[in-house]
Amino acid sequence: MGFSTIGGSASSTVGGYDAGTEASRPASTTAGTARYNTTRNRVEIYNSTLGWQSLTAGSALPTQTITYLIVGGGGGRGTNSTGYGGGGGGGGVLASTVGLTQGVVYTITVGAASASVGTNGGNSSIVGANPTLSLIAYGGGAGGNGWNGSNATGGSSGGSGGGAGGHNGNYSYALSGGSGTAGQGNNGGTSNAYLGPSSGGGGAGGTGGNGGQTTDSNTGGNGGQGVSNSITGTATYYAGGGGGYGVWGVTGSTNTGTIGTGQFAIGNAASNGVVIISYPDSVGTPAVLTGTYTQSSQGSNRLYTFTGNGTIGF
Repeated sequence: MGFSTIGGSASSTVGGYDAGTEASRPASTTAGTARYNTTRNRVEIYNSTLGWQSLTAGSALPTQTITYLIVGGGGGRGTNSTGYGGGGGGGGVLASTVGLTQGVVYTITVGAASASVGTNGGNSSIVGANPTLSLIAYGGGAGGNGWNGSNATGGSSGGSGGGAGGHNGNYSYALSGGSGTAGQGNNGGTSNAYLGPSSGGGGAGGTGGNGGQTTDSNTGGNGGQGVSNSITGTATYYAGGGGGYGVWGVTGSTNTGTIGTGQFAIGNAASNGVVIISYPDSVGTPAVLTGTYTQSSQGSNRLYTFTGNGTIGF
């Protein structure tokens, strides 16, 4: 046959090839070595550059088409110690289809929501090599800080931008919300140029609206709504922005803007990211599947919802 075989024993062969599981194959060996992978039920050959690759008649690697939804973690609110913090931006949203190469193990990362004020949410992604695939939904931008004076800050950029912080005083300038990532999210809201003591809401993910600018000195701007997706069979909003926070002359008052669907307001936690993968149920269980996930069905499709990091491979 022109190549050697490895990976099984004299009593473990398939079609003339030594046979063994995914776990039993060597990490590296001589280029051209072939074996039958009993985990994936196919012949594979070792390439010194690409590693183990599925062997087909046309030397092309087969793929499995999946539908995916990737949502980054929500951004944290701005500091509201003076009562004028900006709302955090929703995580970026990616939703489409892609072919995952059989024989490649893909790493899934689920971005956590910001655990503290002034920080962006974590990125969520599906990443693989040979050939390279890198789908990254960026975490939401942090809301800007409020300040009793001219030291307030704008929102941070992210999947969607955080809302701008407000300033207590008649400063004749406005602060800008953070920028959203093109194709993933929207911009955060802008603080009021004159009245000032309230902030824009965080931007929404995907095709949702920008964060709202405050219209008065007492109420925070509204968070963007988020984007609707029906991968689970039910239209659900993801990656909404957080409402801004404003107080004017009322000690202890909490005047938050409207909260975008999928994100909480000032004083509460932002929303964690998620990765959802869907493909025909007839394909069966992936050859490699690890991490924190739940399996469900939608019509003739099988869904894996990852709420924590993991791997998948066909």
